[in-house]
Amino acid sequence: IIKLRYIRVVTGSASFIPSDTFSICPPLLVNFTNTSFNGASYAWDFGDGTRSQLSNPSHFYAEAGIYTATLTSNGIGGCSTSFSRHIEIKGPSGRFSYAPLEGCSPLQVRFTAQTKNCSNIIWDFSDGVTLSTRDTIVTHTYSIPGHYVPRMILENNNGCRVPIQGVDSIYVHGLTTNMRFSTDIICHAGSVQFTSNSVSEDSILSYQWYFGDQSASTERNPLHNYTSTGLYYPMLLTVTSYGCRDTFRSQVPVKVAESPVANIQQGANACAPASISLTGSISNPDTCSLQWNWNFGNGQTSPLEDPGTIVFTSAGDYKINLILTNSLGCADTATTTVTAYANPVVNAGRDTFRCYGRNVTLRATGADNYLWTPSLGLSCTQCSQPNASPDSVMTYVVTGTTQHGCTGTDKITVQVAYPFAMRVSPPDTLCLGESLLMYAGGTDSFYWSPAVNPMSPNRTLVNATPSTTTTYQVTGRDKFNCFSETKEIPVKVYPIPTVDAGNDISIPSGGTAELRPVISNDVTNVTWSPTGSIFRANLPDISVKPRETTTYLVEVSNQGGCQARDQITVFVTCDGANVFIPNTFSPNNDGMNDVFYVRGKGLFKIRSVRIFNRWGEMVFDRSEVTPNNSNEGWDGTFKGRPLTPDVYVYAIELTCENNGSMLLKGNVALVK
Repeated sequence: IIKLRYIRVVTGSASFIPSDTFSICPPLLVNFTNTSFNGASYAWDFGDGTRSQLSNPSHFYAEAGIYTATLTSNGIGGCSTSFSRHIEIKGPSGRFSYAPLEGCSPLQVRFTAQTKNCSNIIWDFSDGVTLSTRDTIVTHTYSIPGHYVPRMILENNNGCRVPIQGVDSIYVHGLTTNMRFSTDIICHAGSVQFTSNSVSEDSILSYQWYFGDQSASTERNPLHNYTSTGLYYPMLLTVTSYGCRDTFRSQVPVKVAESPVANIQQGANACAPASISLTGSISNPDTCSLQWNWNFGNGQTSPLEDPGTIVFTSAGDYKINLILTNSLGCADTATTTVTAYANPVVNAGRDTFRCYGRNVTLRATGADNYLWTPSLGLSCTQCSQPNASPDSVMTYVVTGTTQHGCTGTDKITVQVAYPFAMRVSPPDTLCLGESLLMYAGGTDSFYWSPAVNPMSPNRTLVNATPSTTTTYQVTGRDKFNCFSETKEIPVKVYPIPTVDAGNDISIPSGGTAELRPVISNDVTNVTWSPTGSIFRANLPDISVKPRETTTYLVEVSNQGGCQARDQITVFVTCDGANVFIPNTFSPNNDGMNDVFYVRGKGLFKIRSVRIFNRWGEMVFDRSEVTPNNSNEGWDGTFKGRPLTPDVYVYAIELTCENNGSMLLKGNVALVK
């Protein structure tokens, strides 16, 4: 058996279309359109050393020349095919070199160019300087330190310009030496801090300082001490590790100047507020203008050489400070201390009192000597502790003097307490549970027994609620506790009487009720209200006949006027119990029970009377009938004719005196 297998051979073809194949000047951007078929992958070679695997790439040709662009298409089975096209770019081209590549500023660099198809060169040295020339060899000096990458621009006669970038950086090392110092003026002598502000692209290897006074230092930031007056111009030399050198000499000198010497002359100390004279002077001659700056330690200052008399209002030691400064800024400070003696703080003590008939001792402190005024009532006037016995309120002033002659004063008021006459509330009565407001007066404070609730701070008004008859005692005292008096206030307490009006009751309309309250034995008076329906009174009991439901209030009181009350409600009903309707009548004109009519008590009005026979026919109908009135009743006739004996049905609607309404239905027998 022979099996046949078909083998399919698939071949492809590589081709592309460039957007452009010619340019008179670079750069040229070419977009490639892949027109190959049966390709699985693609490899592009643009002829300038660059490649791509995109299907439709774009490529930028930066330099003039003829380039062969090739596309290789790879099939699924490993087959491949290639297609090439030439791309031509006209214009100038070239290269350039330069040396040296490193050095200290100013650095001179030589540039050499190799060009083709070039009619002019524009040199760009990357430091802001350009040069247009036909020369292929030029030089340029870099004066500013930094890193520079030069370039040249090639031009041909057709106006095409092609930039060529340098491949190396030029390193220009710079060194700028500078300095600063902490001050340019020193008074008399002193130290100056020097600081190097030198700047370099390279590391600074060494520092050499010359201070102008035959001394030097190799420190980076030295501190130098000048000992003699004069003008000194410092200088600094720096060297970098690359060998760059630079020197800076200050045009501003360090000046060491002479300082003035200040003195203070002062007057004598005094009591506060103290007025003390102060004057300034200078010990060494100074041709410069002088500035005087006084600080007197009391918040005052002065710019005068002779400030005159200064007032120190508060006692204490004051440090006087005088700063004398010349026009060069050199200063000297002189100090002294003045004293404003303290005035004594005289204390006569707290205000006091004396009980009439006794004296009180006054005690002054704070000074060495004392004088009291006025002398009235004092045992002595030039002592510290006189006895005082004024007849009325008196204010004494004491003046104290210290060893320095400084004085101070104080005062004390002496009040006089006299005997008093106390006033209190009169005796009173209370009902149990009531409160009584009691009063006491005539002095400053009061103390009550038994304890009560005070209604005022000094207990002149108090509120008492005794449960039994009590006699209250009140003791009054003056505010100095010199005199006292006690009085009594009897208060009689009566019990509250009791009363029970009884349980509420019900009566039919037109009926009567007996109200008999239960009262306590101390009741002396009984009063009932309202009185309109009372028809008999035998207090505390009453008899009432209300026309409508009424609530009666009974009030009782005892000998002390204490009261109690209670109430009872008499309900007046309209339910038929007060109505009589006969069940038979005999209209035979014998004068007995000849008329059927409604009778009862407490009836206000009969609104309607209707009577029906056994067939439902109404045989009697009358409205607005007067109760208990036989003349308005039924005489047993219908339409003027007597009816035969039978049982008839009635429906009666009526209203009681309490405005209650009811409908009564029943049977009545007509007999002969």
